[in-house]
Amino acid sequence: MRKISLTIGAIALLAGCGVSTQQEVQMGQDAAQQVNAQLPMVQDAVINKSGGTMSFSPGGEADGATSVLSPTLLTSDNQYITNALKVSPGAQVNLPALLLPSGDSLQVQGTYTANATRFQSFQGTGGGTIPSNPNITYVNIESDGGFVAPGLVTSGSFMSTSGDVIFNGNATIGTDLIATTGSFNPNGNTIDVLGNLRTLATGTLIMTNSSDAVNVTGNAIFDGGSEVSRLVAGTLTITGSFNQLATNSSQSFAANPGHQTRFTSDPVNISFATPGAAASHFGDLAESGFGATFKLSSDVTVAGLLNGGDGFGGTLVGTTCTQVFTVTQFFTSGPLRLDCTRLVVDDPAGLQAGINGVSFTNLPTNVTQLTIRHPGVLTGNFLTGQVDFVQLNPGDTGLYVDVVDTDGLSPLLIVDIPQPHVANGPSFETTSGNALVIWE
Repeated sequence: MRKISLTIGAIALLAGCGVSTQQEVQMGQDAAQQVNAQLPMVQDAVINKSGGTMSFSPGGEADGATSVLSPTLLTSDNQYITNALKVSPGAQVNLPALLLPSGDSLQVQGTYTANATRFQSFQGTGGGTIPSNPNITYVNIESDGGFVAPGLVTSGSFMSTSGDVIFNGNATIGTDLIATTGSFNPNGNTIDVLGNLRTLATGTLIMTNSSDAVNVTGNAIFDGGSEVSRLVAGTLTITGSFNQLATNSSQSFAANPGHQTRFTSDPVNISFATPGAAASHFGDLAESGFGATFKLSSDVTVAGLLNGGDGFGGTLVGTTCTQVFTVTQFFTSGPLRLDCTRLVVDDPAGLQAGINGVSFTNLPTNVTQLTIRHPGVLTGNFLTGQVDFVQLNPGDTGLYVDVVDTDGLSPLLIVDIPQPHVANGPSFETTSGNALVIWE
């Protein structure tokens, strides 16, 4: 009988995702030491290179035909590779890194712990189910191919390198959720990400079910493939900042109305590399509380509704003057405050019958403060509520308001601005498409 030591350096699955290789190795070693202190290491496993299954039974005796190609240098780290791993009741297995051809090839009735577990569907799809039960302790997971994930819990990260990962139950990801050339689909479940959410290369997040909920404790960084028709429902809740990049696609965050992005922090930083209706934009945008400050490092477009728990009651601040905030509809519980930010209400479908108050501050006097694009209200006028403009004076080249009737047909767009707090409104307005502005 030989004693086989299965604890060899941890694989670094997540370079460049907020945790250094040295930190991951240390974390893996610490976890292994804790497990070793409580569970006896598997001994007397039979190792050969003839193919088959690596199987462990209580006491360390090999159970049936066993085989593991071990160790094999997959990247720069030692990693065990086997066609299947079976852990019988009472047996304990602790590995640094393990590569399996499918989720179904890991069968655990005893206990299984690995710093890094990689499931690789060699066909690219149909990788089976990534198993999850109280006997399995995942630190970091990597999936290569299409997999189904039930109620999964990791203490580390989960990376999809190809294929769709479809969750069949609620899941908790201990650090980062990363889609590189693969994707994650909550499939009507709640996914709690205790670190950051990232899409890279052609990776995407798929949310098409109204029950989809992805809760991110850290930051959300979208720099993957096109999200067109992939973010159409559910709620993405973010505690940290939001960043859209366009290394691979200008539509790396193109959400539909009906998909809500909700921020829980105050203030929150928001940045789009390629903002716009034809590029990247929010579907619906909301604050979770009341009175939050959204700091805009770029122009921002909301294709749907700006809202909050009882209406949006916060402030939009351009970190540089000026940013443009474009929205189709919004509901506020008080004046929408815009600091160094211009407002565009772009509603060609005529969904909004008016807006309920806007307050502008710190805008230069050479920009248009409020733009309204609308086909006209069926009955009555388009009401703005009280609007506080930045005062313009003779010689200034900016405008208080630019009103566009998008179809130029009856009913015509008539914008009613009560109590505008400026006496020279008609001198700094422009209209087109037979639109009309009434200053009261």
